[in-house]
Amino acid sequence: MEKIDSKSKIIVLNGAKHFGNSLIKKLKADSIPLVNVIFASNEIMVHPKVSLANKSVVVIQSIINHDNLVELLLLLNSLKNNNIKSIELIVPYCAYARQDKKHAPNEPISFQMIAEVVTSAVAIKEIVFMDIHNLESLKYFKTKTTNLSALQNIVACALKDCTHTKDIVFVSPDFGGLDRIKEINKTTKFPIAYFRKTRPMANKVKILESCGSDVGNKNCILIDDMIDTGQTIFKVCEMLNKLHAKTITICATHAILSDGADKTLNELIKNGKIKNIYFSNSIESIYEKDIKNKIIYNLSDMF
Repeated sequence: MEKIDSKSKIIVLNGAKHFGNSLIKKLKADSIPLVNVIFASNEIMVHPKVSLANKSVVVIQSIINHDNLVELLLLLNSLKNNNIKSIELIVPYCAYARQDKKHAPNEPISFQMIAEVVTSAVAIKEIVFMDIHNLESLKYFKTKTTNLSALQNIVACALKDCTHTKDIVFVSPDFGGLDRIKEINKTTKFPIAYFRKTRPMANKVKILESCGSDVGNKNCILIDDMIDTGQTIFKVCEMLNKLHAKTITICATHAILSDGADKTLNELIKNGKIKNIYFSNSIESIYEKDIKNKIIYNLSDMF
């Protein structure tokens, strides 16, 4: 995307306030004020307070829930109807990214629909994502897309805080995350381990076996793009403990933390199974979660 600097006009929506506002502060950029109203019926109205006719803007919004999506679509419509010159969109987290293909007959390709709805709302010059779940899914967006890896920076922070770098093993919770870790590991060259798992049903995980490098008496850095219910992380940490890992550090970009995942993580910390947990601020609610040993990487450091 074009360089964002002090001359940029930035609109921050409710899904990414901490990241967006810190980016504006860092760059001393022009923050566009909004009218953002919630009516008694729970309908919303959102639009700029000032005219942006013939201007270029950067819009920042994480799509965590349906309200975030509607808020974004209404803003895009407002910009379209007020003769905006160009729009660049930064989406730190995008819901439905895991539903990017059919797994059974009659299922929707949900992420395809999200892409079509967003890109049909108005002409968007470019959309920037952070650690999208599957790079191939970006084909659904009918505009230029870029995926930035915050996870690489998050892991770098964890390594900087680690006092024993010679005994480190990078760990993927499943085979599907191996490519992500291999990309991060290009410059560090640490041993890699991963786990084979099955999902007997939604949000249920069964760990089958450890593969790759030995994790016994090693400082394990467990790397994933997101933590949702925490079931996979919980099971993998249990297995690492049984395999006599020395320490466990968790790195994940997106802290969804649904269904009591924050309590699950605190239980692991209390039991001495986790040393530190590193997240980004791609999801606003991370600041509300009371998780011990939580370290937040600010995405504004990437710009």
